Amino acid sequence: RLREADVNVAFGWYVRGTSDDGLTNAIPLGADGFRGGYRAGELAAMGEPLEVKGCGMGCALVRAEVFERVGKPWFLFRENANGTELSEDFFFCERCAENGIGLYVHPLVGCGHVHDRVLEAR
Repeated sequence: RLREADVNVAFGWYVRGTSDDGLTNAIPLGADGFRGGYRAGELAAMGEPLEVKGCGMGCALVRAEVFERVGKPWFLFRENANGTELSEDFFFCERCAENGIGLYVHPLVGCGHVHDRVLEAR
């Protein structure tokens, strides 16, 4: 299904490791930073791939030329001046945006996520 999207970067989604209410790793376009996210039920109902600001990379399909275009470093865990942190996967998403590369999540590709417990996609 990720290949069917025919985009440069396609993600499957999963519930965030710190969420108890179905908050996913898929961040809507226009979100303030990389906080928030779609809820699992919202995504599952959409059906078609949609462009996002960012997504966790536990399930991702990235064309090789994206890495060439973005350039190193691809992944970097960063602490911002205001004390917030940016994970390595959202760092990659930020670098893609800086280089004009669209990011898409496929609502029909829901995955489990192992954190302090296994979180199911549904």
